[in-house]
Amino acid sequence: MPPILKFTSFPECIPSNTWILISIPTQLDDNTIEDVFYNSFGQIDEDKFVVWQYVNGEYVHPTEIVAGLSYWVYQKIGEECDFTIGGGVVTNVDTLKWVLKPGWNLVGNPYPFPFDLGNVDQTLFCGPLEYNEQGGWSGYKTNITPFGGYIICNKADTTVVLTATGGGGGQVSTIFSGGGSKDKTENNGNTAMKRPEKLFRTQISFSTIKYSDNSNFIGIHSQAENDFDRYDNVTEPPVPNNDDKIKFDWVMDKESDRPKYLLQDIRNAGDSTFTWHGYLHPNNNKEEMTVKTNLEGDTDPGYKMVMVDKSHGDQYDLIQKNSFILKLINTSNLGRQFTVFYGPASWVEEEVSELIKTIPTEYHLSQNYPNPFNPVTTINYQIPTDQKVRLSIYNILGQEVKTLINGEQYAGFYTIRWDGTSNSSTKVSSGTYLYIIQTANYRQVKKMVLLK
Repeated sequence: MPPILKFTSFPECIPSNTWILISIPTQLDDNTIEDVFYNSFGQIDEDKFVVWQYVNGEYVHPTEIVAGLSYWVYQKIGEECDFTIGGGVVTNVDTLKWVLKPGWNLVGNPYPFPFDLGNVDQTLFCGPLEYNEQGGWSGYKTNITPFGGYIICNKADTTVVLTATGGGGGQVSTIFSGGGSKDKTENNGNTAMKRPEKLFRTQISFSTIKYSDNSNFIGIHSQAENDFDRYDNVTEPPVPNNDDKIKFDWVMDKESDRPKYLLQDIRNAGDSTFTWHGYLHPNNNKEEMTVKTNLEGDTDPGYKMVMVDKSHGDQYDLIQKNSFILKLINTSNLGRQFTVFYGPASWVEEEVSELIKTIPTEYHLSQNYPNPFNPVTTINYQIPTDQKVRLSIYNILGQEVKTLINGEQYAGFYTIRWDGTSNSSTKVSSGTYLYIIQTANYRQVKKMVLLK
């Protein structure tokens, strides 16, 4: 007869105003949302308490709690330290089985005791990972705890049943360690020695005093491909309501209409030069942000790895220094862009120099051309940092005629045209007009003449 679990308590207090990921460690006799949570939180009310389930890439409100799955919980009532559940049945205590659809799955421990997951091949799966608001997503976890909530990504195109009977180990850190390998290739009948492949993985963490995102990796491996493959990991699913405090991703297919966001981007070690693009998603943190790096494996002694912060043009040597502070920016809705170069020192220096040329060092508003004009004129301007920009046209009475730009923009060089129309799309009369650019730290006014 299977064992019966009676009135198990959550091991910690459930905090208020914080997303937590939890599971219920039993097959409950009464498993509706109301049955599980009513005693602690009362009638389900989205203004006070909410539960989300992740299904096929979307968040939905579950109607019941199922053992082996995990759920996002957010409550505004107050810290709850007496969360208990009713009775249930525990079966198959020697085996943990998760049915994983392609992509990310929210899973949990169906048992009231810890379970050693053992060695999960991280080229077939990503995770399991756990979440807390301050630290973001964790690294790979092998010990699955009661009430713990986790995410795991199935990299296959079909549903996979992951079965574990316990065991130790883990290979995610060891596949990037050790010295480079020397491969022999045939070249016109002669044996030639290729450049030794130095395998490495670099972890890059972004943090403020309170929050951090640590699961961001780039690297090279002899078996990896440059396109998306088993050594790459798609980004974690968003916290409900996109409430990630800090969220950084690597960007694949950056110029496409649908770029792919990754938490890990590993390239083929046979190449000699490498470029990664990173994106710090918009957030409301106005605190000082620190970037830290941790290297697993070996880099080539003749190579450099430099990250460029495109919001200011600052550059950071990721091999020589493992911690640095980012400058503050004045944006809320605009993500922050980074580029990392790895390769021979001369190549990296040239690529960094070319990229820096695209980022102005000062503000400037050019005289429109042609001037006088009819019916269209062009205005060039430049901004040296990511920030909010407003560029407007005024008549000689100081009345705004046309708003050309009013929003956040990346540091760079810009060109915009005015066709002599107002905000209401009517043609304006001939005469002298002012155009004004305004940012938090810069204001410039110039005149233009419209002739008809």
